[in-house]
Amino acid sequence: MSIEKRLKEENLLSGHDENYFVNEENAFSQGDRYFDHFPFFNRQVPTLHLVDDHLLAGGLRVALDDTAISNMNAIISVFLAEYLCH
Repeated sequence: MSIEKRLKEENLLSGHDENYFVNEENAFSQGDRYFDHFPFFNRQVPTLHLVDDHLLAGGLRVALDDTAISNMNAIISVFLAEYLCH
């Protein structure tokens, strides 16, 4: 079970209905945008894609979502703790 799903089930993510992380089939359907991790992804190296479309649209501070930032912090913190303990 994914970290995000576990945190959702334990009600540890605030105001969170949609998934932050999508399956690999849909993760890179970004039109004509090119991200530097494509060569790694194409060689089946696990990648973490952390680019928000709102930030790409203009990089405005108003596009930042404090709740989403807090939720991502929780997800990444659990990931790092589990990764470092193994």
